[in-house]
Amino acid sequence: MRKIINYILILLIIWVALLYPIRSAWFEGVNQISEDLHGIYLLFLFFGYLICSSGMGLMLYKMCFKRKE
Repeated sequence: MRKIINYILILLIIWVALLYPIRSAWFEGVNQISEDLHGIYLLFLFFGYLICSSGMGLMLYKMCFKRKE
């Protein structure tokens, strides 16, 4: 389970890092993408960070609150 979470977190970090230059292009006014894609991108970015932070929370919970058997 932990390997799957780590794999998903790495993919999300790479995904956000690859899409970041597109976001900065909107503010510079160069290579702008349409307004329709702007909302979709922000939505995916929000859910990406949400999944990433949830995964980190689960990992911290498992590390700090282990079952005592």
